[in-house]
Amino acid sequence: MTLDIHNWSSSAHQEIHKIVKDEIFPIVNQVDARVQNFKIQFLKEAAKFVRDFKYLAKEADESVDTSNLQTKLERKKERFENCIIKKENEYAKLWNDWYKKCEECKYEKISYDKAYNDMQQKIERLQAQLGDQKGKIKDTP
Repeated sequence: MTLDIHNWSSSAHQEIHKIVKDEIFPIVNQVDARVQNFKIQFLKEAAKFVRDFKYLAKEADESVDTSNLQTKLERKKERFENCIIKKENEYAKLWNDWYKKCEECKYEKISYDKAYNDMQQKIERLQAQLGDQKGKIKDTP
């Protein structure tokens, strides 16, 4: 994330730019990186699940034998159900990890909001000071 300065020659604007650049952008970039890392991990796990599912389906198709069909199907069904349970547990863990990350991001957002509100207050004070300075300049003959 970048911020361009257009005709920000006053010290107030430069101070605001410094606050945003040094304090707020690193938080936003860090949250963005965490979200991207989670997305990559989640997609890898989803791809692994699909591969496992296809493998089991292929194995089931290849091993169909009419004499032992019922027994083999029951074993395949049990293995498939165990695989699903395992994957559900893995996804539950991923979900919990993601939820924790979201909670962390929420607290970082609170910090961001506080920093933003602090910055807004500084801007208002600087604008008031600037207005006072302009008033003093107009008052002097």
